[in-house]
Amino acid sequence: MPSPAVNYKTIADSVATLLFPRAEVVLYDLPKQKTVHIANSISKRKIGDDWALEKIGGDVVDSNGGLNCWPPS
Repeated sequence: MPSPAVNYKTIADSVATLLFPRAEVVLYDLPKQKTVHIANSISKRKIGDDWALEKIGGDVVDSNGGLNCWPPS
């Protein structure tokens, strides 16, 4: 049985294919805050990069490591 991560990568690849060439789909490891998969890479991101959401602004991560609603209010 494939790992759940394989399913998310397949979904990301499918979404990127549907929206090509206008979208990049990125999967993150939330606890590690690292990039784990990039579909249709159009940015300079690489696997293993920090997720860099803090550069966007707002409080995107709650105290339990989960994502808050976006956009921040």
